[in-house]
Amino acid sequence: MTDRIIKARYSADGGYNYSNWRELALPALGEYGKRTQPMRRLGRARSFTLETECTSPLVVDIIEAVASYEVSA
Repeated sequence: MTDRIIKARYSADGGYNYSNWRELALPALGEYGKRTQPMRRLGRARSFTLETECTSPLVVDIIEAVASYEVSA
């Protein structure tokens, strides 16, 4: 199925203003453990809010979301 897309956008100010939507391709059915490409270059903020929307005609469950960060001086 070619339309397995999840759209994501983020807010760096606690949900007042959001970025543009970014489209991330979902893995095919049966590709368990495979991840989508990461969202990079989000900038700095004290409070990130992530909003997602799925365009797939199938039911999609997000099992896990992980955030990693670097502490800058």
